[in-house]
Amino acid sequence: FLSGFTPDGYCAEGVGYWNYGFGHFILLTEILRQSTGGKIDLLDDEKAIAPALFCKRSEILPGIYPTISDCSPGSHPSAQLTAYVCGRLGLDAGQNSLLGEGNDLSLTLMLSSLAGNLPAISKLDAARDNPLRSFFPGGGVLLSRNAPAAKPVFAVELKGGNNNEPHNHNDVGSFSVVVGRDMVVCDPGGEVYTKRTFSAHRYDSKVLSSFGHAVPVIAGQLQKTGAEARGVILETNFTAAADTFKLDIRSAYAVADLQKLERTFIFQRGATPSLEVRDEVKFAAPETFETALVTWGAVKSTGPDTLEITDGGSTVRVTIDTQGREFKWRQEIIDEDVQSKRKPVRVGIALDSKISGGVITLRIAPVAE
Repeated sequence: FLSGFTPDGYCAEGVGYWNYGFGHFILLTEILRQSTGGKIDLLDDEKAIAPALFCKRSEILPGIYPTISDCSPGSHPSAQLTAYVCGRLGLDAGQNSLLGEGNDLSLTLMLSSLAGNLPAISKLDAARDNPLRSFFPGGGVLLSRNAPAAKPVFAVELKGGNNNEPHNHNDVGSFSVVVGRDMVVCDPGGEVYTKRTFSAHRYDSKVLSSFGHAVPVIAGQLQKTGAEARGVILETNFTAAADTFKLDIRSAYAVADLQKLERTFIFQRGATPSLEVRDEVKFAAPETFETALVTWGAVKSTGPDTLEITDGGSTVRVTIDTQGREFKWRQEIIDEDVQSKRKPVRVGIALDSKISGGVITLRIAPVAE
């Protein structure tokens, strides 16, 4: 079971499936621990501790978690499981409780008898709970946050990974942007399961293919499926002021003339935080280039090279830099049977003419209320 996680504890299926899978692992852990008087404790293992911490480390901002893969928007770790993990690992459980909300009767019965009787394994290194970022190098995922006391409240989820993950979406290089309590630029999460979802036609779905994610379209081609389509981490540079995360995503596209496609994320902290998404592309012969954003919110043009996206009470301004090249943008509702309350909207930003190379940059920043 534990081999399904990367060594850093990343769960490619998201917190919903973490609840199911790790919940049963904890149930087995407690059955064995109590039956053997503590001689067998499955959680007392570094290979188990890392995935246990996913419930804490995967939080983008309080109460908001990535909607990657087939994860349902709004999913969060079970309060009971989080309380158990924190109790065993000597961490602050916050408002989570073993007696809290749960939908697994066997787990509820097991955990409700443990209050005040959880042996802590160890006090973990505080570096594992960094308020500025959570980095999962094995999963190719980075969560970057503004400083805890800073305003505005701003954070991002940045994804490399590959296109052969459990409950896979073709999403190498995708990202989400959170302002306050709103995921203004989103990963749309999974669709309502049908026969098509688990068939050879899975990626006919516009929400499971790369069309439904904030990634480029190269020479008119969406991303391909398979483990060879992956984001290779070229650079990480993490400081108190900014995080840089650079990926080579060329392998995600079956385009013969594509010689280079590197996506660099630069997350700036402070009173005027921002996320810069910079794509450097090179072709053997001129080809078309398009990038994209995805949102559940409303999109409007505010200038020749700026858009504003609003969801809930939060707005981001998107500044588009194409190095002077003409471009057009259009929005399209992704008309699939999704698990969110609203259908996601794809914002396509396409250059008017083919290019042999260049740099296209999106700068995304929260707008003051």
